[in-house]
Amino acid sequence: TIDLSALKKDVLVSLKQCHFKNMTFTGNISYENLNGPVFENCFFDSCNFENVSLVGFDKVTCESYDVLC
Repeated sequence: TIDLSALKKDVLVSLKQCHFKNMTFTGNISYENLNGPVFENCFFDSCNFENVSLVGFDKVTCESYDVLC
């Protein structure tokens, strides 16, 4: 199990070209930590996301994050 709330931005940015298999992800993750090249080219094979919450996304506008729009 990986607790996303325990991972700092620099750790998330370092996760590139990863292949997660049969992993469970939990916890809160903030907009600030997801903004940028996070989980770049990563694959999630048979993974579960349990009680994952995205926090701080109420501050996001279409201009600042086109992917959400």
